[in-house]
Amino acid sequence: MAQTITDLIEVRPSRVVGDRAYIAGTRISVEDIYVRHELGGQSPDEIVRSLPHLNLAQVHAALSCAYANLGEIQRQVKVGDEFIAQMKCLTGPGPLAEKLASQNGTDDAVSS
Repeated sequence: MAQTITDLIEVRPSRVVGDRAYIAGTRISVEDIYVRHELGGQSPDEIVRSLPHLNLAQVHAALSCAYANLGEIQRQVKVGDEFIAQMKCLTGPGPLAEKLASQNGTDDAVSS
């Protein structure tokens, strides 16, 4: 029996960005697939190779969902980026950034 997009995508609540769409049965969000494809330049085949527990139908369903809800996906990316920036301000550079800065002989942490 053929699966439909509604079989492959599910919506779950998120503490940071409100409801989020995920590939059903996984912890991979539609936003994650969108970011890999649009911002990371990965093709659907490359995404499947990098996330081998997914299949091509799941990736295409996630991309279809992303493009059908593009404004919401872009809002989620922006909210996520802002959240990361806030956490970096609160916590300062992490151990890896500090180690890299000390190896480079600079006080500058890893650039964003």
